[in-house]
Amino acid sequence: MLPIYKPSKDDIIRVYGSVTNITKDDICEVSAYRCQNTHYNTKSLPKNSTHLICLGTLKDQPQVQEDYWNINITSKQFVGKDSGGLKWFDTDIFCSHHMNISRLTGRSSSAKKGSKLIITGELEISEGQLYCDVHHFEFVSQLGSKNESIKRDPAIWIEDDEDEKTDFNSPSRRRKKVKQEEPTTSQVIIPSLSQMQPPSPATLVSDSSPSTPTESTPPSSEKKTPSRRRPSRRRA
Repeated sequence: MLPIYKPSKDDIIRVYGSVTNITKDDICEVSAYRCQNTHYNTKSLPKNSTHLICLGTLKDQPQVQEDYWNINITSKQFVGKDSGGLKWFDTDIFCSHHMNISRLTGRSSSAKKGSKLIITGELEISEGQLYCDVHHFEFVSQLGSKNESIKRDPAIWIEDDEDEKTDFNSPSRRRKKVKQEEPTTSQVIIPSLSQMQPPSPATLVSDSSPSTPTESTPPSSEKKTPSRRRPSRRRA
């Protein structure tokens, strides 16, 4: 039997239980069967952050880029601090966590496309796209299945405030940095058959000649007559 945990003021806890009632002020009443202290420091948490729990389907195989595991999911259910309760709409969430977190790395390396996950983490929005810094995730099922085509609806329950984004290590900035460093496809020009044939000897001779013509001295038309040698006179 698990020991009974008594939370104190300002503790950040994780509660497992059943929802019994949701009041008009969006206060959720839970019949808890387990309570766990996360030991998070409240002073280190970012301001105006939104933490959520979402259920989604893994779109692609997780990959490691820049020391982070990237997990892209299609989610239909959200529960967040600023969402006003449960939200139902289909959208994509780019999730990531550092590869040094062993308990998450082991699951990311074994996850397969089509698996259903429950992800808990800190949410961020940038240019209409949702990003999540994963704190914890678990498998609902590992069975692969084809994802149906979805219609994305705007996330109207969260504001995109660029002035408060001071963390350059956020999931969205990491992903944009990786995209900028990806090499672009260059255009390949294939030469024709005529261009691939070797040049003729006449072309090589003409190419080897100097480009500027030099003035040559024309040959003289006058014929030189051979000089006759006179015989020497002998003395008597």
